[in-house]
Amino acid sequence: MKSEGALHDWAWRRIPLLAGAALVVLGIAVVAAFIERARMTGNLLLSRHWGLVFPAAELLAMYGVFVAARRRRDNWPFALTAVFFVAALLSLAVMFWPYMIPYSVTVGSAAAPENSLSFLFWRRCVCTAGDRRLHRSRLLAVPRQAANRIRITRPAH
Repeated sequence: MKSEGALHDWAWRRIPLLAGAALVVLGIAVVAAFIERARMTGNLLLSRHWGLVFPAAELLAMYGVFVAARRRRDNWPFALTAVFFVAALLSLAVMFWPYMIPYSVTVGSAAAPENSLSFLFWRRCVCTAGDRRLHRSRLLAVPRQAANRIRITRPAH
């Protein structure tokens, strides 16, 4: 933390409370997602037991936040909180895969035919190249136009 004194102490006292709140909220979300997954598919992980690594990483990261807060390690709580949120998002991704919209649209059904994707890719490449030339010419024209309108005078000595 980039402070000292009373503000620094106040912030350190808030870390366990805020980290605990984040743990509770995301814990409820993960449990609800597990329950919904089991209800919709009849199977909790669909043979992806390796997916339990991410909830375990969440718990370890949050434990690390509490330990770092107790030991007053300045950089650790931020880094471990980032690990916690990344692991939480990966947990949800593992639980909902292969659905883009849970239990209605899969990755395969959301993908467009290859010809359409190829057309969009090449169209964007051409348009981007044209846009860059257009923007470059506009950017070069602005200083010339501005110089014609602005008269710079020297102060009289």
